[in-house]
Amino acid sequence: MIYQKTFTFFIYTFFIVLTQSVDIQAQSILTQKADSLFNAKDYLQATIAYEDLIAKHDINKRNAFVKMAFMAEQHGNFPKAIYYLSELYELSPNDELFDKINKIAKENGYGGFERTDFNFLITFYKQYYFYIVIILLLLAIFTLYYSFQKKSTNVVFPKRYAFLSLFVCLFALLVTNLPSTYNLGIVKAKEAFMRDAPSSGSELIGRINEGNRVNIIGKKDIWYQILWQRRVIYIKESDLWVING
Repeated sequence: MIYQKTFTFFIYTFFIVLTQSVDIQAQSILTQKADSLFNAKDYLQATIAYEDLIAKHDINKRNAFVKMAFMAEQHGNFPKAIYYLSELYELSPNDELFDKINKIAKENGYGGFERTDFNFLITFYKQYYFYIVIILLLLAIFTLYYSFQKKSTNVVFPKRYAFLSLFVCLFALLVTNLPSTYNLGIVKAKEAFMRDAPSSGSELIGRINEGNRVNIIGKKDIWYQILWQRRVIYIKESDLWVING
């Protein structure tokens, strides 16, 4: 019985390793193909190849985004160039890249790229998400443990500390869910409609042109919830590129 379980374990492990090896080999071939198309200046097919690699394989995204941004800029597709550069900025924030994005935006009249304290904090948070969440969770656990210890020893626990413990726990919960509710997006439609509700029959608030950047705070069905000029509006998901990094 023990030998049978051991044999089954080794067979299972072998197939996992074999599958991963085949995937890595296929990824290497596809990467070489994409690089070859890029070097041959077949930018359209190279972009398709890199996008397919990013969607289906765990590749070096930084290298791919740099090349795709360059190709989009060469073709005069500045909204997509900004999108690729923004994806790169999410992975590796730096002033040089920020200035490059803003230069393209200003030259083409795109809005929403101003450096705000809020967007800086969001970028910083996403970059160090794991460490921030761990620290907050440890702090929440410590405050809860401390409060229960005081209660078990019949020591009066001041209300202000109880409220502090509750606040830390709620804040940790909010922070851990922030990445799924907040993102940046680039308008890819020539002209996207902004509506006051997630419906094509709702009131039209206005229009926004391609290349502009918006703050996404949620999603309902096929509609993104956008914070625009201090009010919440809705834009169809098909009209936006979402920056995920």
